[in-house]
Amino acid sequence: MLCIKMFRINTIKQISSFSKICRMSRIPEVSTKLSINKQYRFISQTLNLKNKKEYTESEEWLYHNDKSTKIGLTNKAIDELTDLVYVEFLHEKGDIIKENEDIVEIESVKATNSIAAPFDLVLLQNNEEILDNLDVINNDPENIETSWIIKVKKQ
Repeated sequence: MLCIKMFRINTIKQISSFSKICRMSRIPEVSTKLSINKQYRFISQTLNLKNKKEYTESEEWLYHNDKSTKIGLTNKAIDELTDLVYVEFLHEKGDIIKENEDIVEIESVKATNSIAAPFDLVLLQNNEEILDNLDVINNDPENIETSWIIKVKKQ
């Protein structure tokens, strides 16, 4: 999947220097984009990463491997929600889900929340094993083997 790193670059010379460092350190450079705002130039290096965990602003984690992506809740999300008491899967295996569409509804002691699709995807699997024992997520929310909620494939 993609991991984006932003670097503050002030001159075109620094961009060239940055590219040399990437090549010398054997960092795979899939694509490089330059975005200019009023004060600084930013360079964004996009790397193709497999078997890596990525975090969203809405406090979900995404674990990417070759064939699929598992999605779960971060420690911070569980701390804010406190104990989960109910999870409802809103879609079935094989459903095509558009970006920002709700996939799962989560109820906790404090609030009701949902997980929205981070990108257009196909639902591969709902982790129904967690329905009988939500303590798996409450106790270790970032465990990629047991605490994932859904498994998806980018469309």
